[in-house]
Amino acid sequence: MALTRLGTNAITALPAGVGGKVLQVVSSDNSYSTSTTSTSATDVLSASGVTWEAAITPSSTSSKIIISANLMAKSAASGIADVRSRMDILYKIGGGGYTSLSNNQMNSIYDYGGSGVNYQHRHSFQYLITPSTTSEIKIKFTCSSVNGSNTTEVNPSGVSANSNCILYEVSA
Repeated sequence: MALTRLGTNAITALPAGVGGKVLQVVSSDNSYSTSTTSTSATDVLSASGVTWEAAITPSSTSSKIIISANLMAKSAASGIADVRSRMDILYKIGGGGYTSLSNNQMNSIYDYGGSGVNYQHRHSFQYLITPSTTSEIKIKFTCSSVNGSNTTEVNPSGVSANSNCILYEVSA
C-alpha cells in the first residue's frame, strides 16, 4: 500500500483505487520447543504432537496473501566441525497437499577447531502468494539437520524469544 507522510508523525493511505488494501491480518505466535537430529523434514510443533499451522481464508479469489514469519532457532553439536540445519515454510490450499515456498533454506556454521558449536539465530521468511481461491490457506514450518550429527531446535528451551507468523490478505 502506498503511503503519504503528513507532518512529522502522521501517515495516511493514498486515495481509494491507488494500490492494494489490507483486508485482514492473522497472527500466530509459537513458543513450543521442537528439536530434531533427523535429516528428514520434521514439523515444527505448537504443542506435543500438534503441528504449528497459521491459517487464513481469503475473501476474494483475486486477493494476494503476504506471509511474514520469523523462527527462533538453535543449531548445536559437540565434537564435530560441520553444523548445518534446514528450515522450510510450506502452504496448502483447502484439503490439498503442502507445497514448499523456500525449498529448505540452510543455516550453517563451521568450527575449525572441531570441538563443536552452539549458535542461535532468527530465521525470517517473507513471501507473496496469489492463491486464486476463497478456500482456507494453511502455513506450516519444518526443520531438519543436514548431517544427522547436530541438533536443530525451533524455539529453543531456555530462550525467551518466540517464533511468529503473520498472514495478510491484500486486495489486488
